[in-house]
Amino acid sequence: MIKSRTQYSIVNALTGAIAQVFIVLLGFISRTAFIHFLPLEYLGIQGLFTNVLTVLSFAELGIGEAMVYALYQPVKENDRVKTCQLMQLYKKAYRFVAAIVFSLGLILSFFIDFFVNQKPNIPENFQLIFMLFVFNSASSYLFSYKKSILLVDQKRYIVTGCHQLFLLIQTILQIGFLYFTQNYLIFLIIQVLCTIADNVGISLYVTKEYPYLNTTSDKKLDKEEESVLFSNVKALAISKISGVVSNSCTNIIISKISGLSLVGIVSNYILIINAVNGVIWAGLTGISGSLGNLNVDAGPKKKQQIFNQLFIFSFWIYTCACVCLLNLLNPFIEIWLGRQFLIPETVIFVMVWSIYISGVNYPVYSFRTTLGYFVQVQYVFFLGGILNIIFSTVGGLYFGLLGIVLGTPISRLLTSEIADGYYVYKLGFHTNPINYFKKYILYFLLYLLCCKVSSFAVNLISVHGISGFLIKLMVTLVIVNLILILVFARNRNFLDLAHRLPGIKNFF
Repeated sequence: MIKSRTQYSIVNALTGAIAQVFIVLLGFISRTAFIHFLPLEYLGIQGLFTNVLTVLSFAELGIGEAMVYALYQPVKENDRVKTCQLMQLYKKAYRFVAAIVFSLGLILSFFIDFFVNQKPNIPENFQLIFMLFVFNSASSYLFSYKKSILLVDQKRYIVTGCHQLFLLIQTILQIGFLYFTQNYLIFLIIQVLCTIADNVGISLYVTKEYPYLNTTSDKKLDKEEESVLFSNVKALAISKISGVVSNSCTNIIISKISGLSLVGIVSNYILIINAVNGVIWAGLTGISGSLGNLNVDAGPKKKQQIFNQLFIFSFWIYTCACVCLLNLLNPFIEIWLGRQFLIPETVIFVMVWSIYISGVNYPVYSFRTTLGYFVQVQYVFFLGGILNIIFSTVGGLYFGLLGIVLGTPISRLLTSEIADGYYVYKLGFHTNPINYFKKYILYFLLYLLCCKVSSFAVNLISVHGISGFLIKLMVTLVIVNLILILVFARNRNFLDLAHRLPGIKNFF
């Protein structure tokens, strides 16, 4: 039976979110074992090298997003010839990317000492550790093009399930070998092998379910189609650099200015923040295939109607999540690791603010990418990357850790946030973008109100430990949701959204 867009969205969103919760739990178990069996310097190395490899991933140049966008129409129209042509091109491009990532990583490995202010005192070869990270990253590109057909065909849950299975195997093996050997190199080798197995598993599934992709066509894409595709890839390449810098420069700058130990401490907070964000993002991105399907033939009015509902939904979810993080991160770290691993609350506010910005931006980002507006934002995103480096570096030199983390949200607000909203409203909905920015500012003020009221209430709670943590969590969620319900109870878009969600429509 063929599922509707709403059904596919719900299945993909739920499986993505549930799987991400499971992945988060595995991540905490793995991190706890990592901290218990290995010195703090290894934690800093994990955070630093992960970010360096994320920077190297700009070699992917946005090929994935451009190809996924190009596949929406032929897959929906069951144009197998066009789909095969695009997938063959995608395959060649990603093999080239894998070679580029490996080559750049090999060259960079000879200069890896530059990224730390003091080389850690560990028995393993620093360059060999980095090369294992490089090989893990490069190998992930060899078969990843096969995932695109599942994402476009609204079957993200298949990708999610396969990844979850191999991550479980990876975590069990890594913890086991850490317990018996305390060997960091074996820990990394297991990660590489499971990454390869994950991609091979998806490849075999796609080969079986989409046998027509194994055929090759002598007919190539016409010049006009190639021109549009490469234009989008070029635009995404520039945008990609900005996104990579925004997401990765923080740990590198902290390492250079303050050392690997602080990177390790901050990475614990990043782990938790990214875990919460990952659960929500996995749920939201589960509907991206359906949005792409919608944007193939829907009119501006229908698109804006869906957008308004998604905007309220993402704002609501991220407000609840971010206010909880703001109130509970330090209590959680204190219970988990101890007071010596705590950082100032002002730094936490800025780190959480960055996640709020990216989360509330999801609706305009997803509509912009599924509508194919890549060229329009390329130089704005490039500017954002440059500003991020400048703000974070200068801020770090003058204000320390707070100045470093403040660079990311400020640069995003000045560039990508404005660009995404402007082009989606102007070109996609044919309406005035000022309407979006007014709503964005009002939502942010509402977010600050939720932060202030809930923080005041939580600070009145004197209970400590796990019971205190749970009480603070419940108080925060109750206060935030009460405020949001009072504000949105009569909002037309909220009521329309409520009627789409199972189990809620009878409540309002």
